[in-house]
Amino acid sequence: MTLTQALKYFKSQKFTSGGVWEFDWYLDLFFVEALSFTSNPVFLGYDQPVLGDDFLNPPTKFKIISSFSNFFSNTKQVSELIKKQLQILDSAIHQVSDSKKDLNSFDSSQYKKVQIELSQLMASVSVIFDNLIEKEIQEISQNNNVSSDLLNDYFNAKTAVTKLNESNQKLLAVTNSLDSQATKLKFSQLPASVKSALKLHAQFYGWLNTGLRGRKPWTAREFYNQAQNLTKKPPVSVSLSPKIQSLLNPLIAICNNDNQAADLQVELCYYFQKYLKLKLGKFYQPSVVNYLSYDEILLIVTKPHSISKYQSRANNLKRLALPHNGKIHCFYFKTTPEFNRFKSLVCELILSSEIIGLCACPGVVEAQVKLIKSTKDLKDFKKGQIMVAVHTQPSFVAQMSQAAAIVTDIGGITSHAAILSREFNIPCVVGTQNATKLLKDGDLIQVNATTGFVTKL
Repeated sequence: MTLTQALKYFKSQKFTSGGVWEFDWYLDLFFVEALSFTSNPVFLGYDQPVLGDDFLNPPTKFKIISSFSNFFSNTKQVSELIKKQLQILDSAIHQVSDSKKDLNSFDSSQYKKVQIELSQLMASVSVIFDNLIEKEIQEISQNNNVSSDLLNDYFNAKTAVTKLNESNQKLLAVTNSLDSQATKLKFSQLPASVKSALKLHAQFYGWLNTGLRGRKPWTAREFYNQAQNLTKKPPVSVSLSPKIQSLLNPLIAICNNDNQAADLQVELCYYFQKYLKLKLGKFYQPSVVNYLSYDEILLIVTKPHSISKYQSRANNLKRLALPHNGKIHCFYFKTTPEFNRFKSLVCELILSSEIIGLCACPGVVEAQVKLIKSTKDLKDFKKGQIMVAVHTQPSFVAQMSQAAAIVTDIGGITSHAAILSREFNIPCVVGTQNATKLLKDGDLIQVNATTGFVTKL
């Protein structure tokens, strides 16, 4: 396929701007392959182009969602999905274990298979099942005369199973050993036993910050800074009948499997980068490697000096991946004006004047907006502001804990923002599509995380 043919294809469709994800390029391409051509755990057949870092939405998206509308009425189908999810997770757990034991025995073909299946698992939940689960909870509420708020509280409490949550709880255990005065100490002033515990914690959980391109593992010092913003909250206690619990259990399992898949993908990618650093030695350049396809990466592993021919890719987001007729077509633009012209021709940006999304954690808050477009904006964030971002990531945690509310453009009820907001008990609305485009720093807004509406005041 030529670029002219690609443009003709785009003009025959109506793609819209989706959401920006700062993955390594090889992971972007794994997601494209998974959504378009992979059937495990479910087949979506979802044309998912990526332009720069923007995952575009195809016009067929809503037809695909509607084709799954009766999914939860078939218990056998639901059980089969969960069974397939668990098989994917089991393969990924084994690969993580093998990587920890010996990076030299890295299995490149198995790695690709596992990462694509993890991508498909997560994509199917965010595209399909997040929406269906929200509707299913409403149906369970209506059919059994149980408050939907009660069901959501129970569901939210049971789906906060993530490695980040686990890390936070263990961090609190470490810092709780200090008395109230000692918690104000600088890292260099900490007792040796606490420093040692934090360094060990960083060895186990530092990789959590490496999920997006170019992020480095958290250090013991950074974990200590995070711990000072964490507060221990009592677990939510909700009493439901065994019958209602059994109806919610499959929904909870699907979400927790999605959470685990996201953690495993990041951890696997972390070990993959360590493997590349080991194999490439002095030729290892993250600014180039993170912008290559998987096949290109494997090529430079066999011939490390060949990385020189990819120098033009360093930190270069002028690119397109288009799945079509069973193949992924990649294009790399030479100049920014050329890339911007192409982008303006293929992508419609549809903005509603209304900001509405999914309710991730209930509550109503009025406060000022702080837009977080990159980690640089975090330093200007003030306690009590409403964090508005395209999506959140682990490096936002300290500021998220101090936010009055959280609003994101993309993400579902199992997204990072949703899970952390429930952990911190902060009102949160996710998946608005347009919040960062319609709101600006200092705007006074109301976040109604019970109805999903975000309103300028």
